[in-house]
Amino acid sequence: EMVVDGRILGLEIDVISAAPESPIVGQTIETVEQEAKGAFFIVQLDRRAGEAVTSPTPDLLIEPGDGLVIVGRGAKARALSGLFSADPAP
Repeated sequence: EMVVDGRILGLEIDVISAAPESPIVGQTIETVEQEAKGAFFIVQLDRRAGEAVTSPTPDLLIEPGDGLVIVGRGAKARALSGLFSADPAP
């Protein structure tokens, strides 16, 4: 949990990879954050080629294999991180 000035904020930081077949590939940071409805925010994007984009702009497109550093509130953020993986085959 994140602590600021002695207060526990209840925030967690996770790094999640965008699978090539993920529904978020090709979407913007803004679109993904809107779909999460405030459960998490993307604070950094690590490109597959090694480039780290801190404070990514809302119009930045997510590419296959990108690592996304998200800050969110516990279980709700973890549950919504499923947006990053491809749906299992039926």
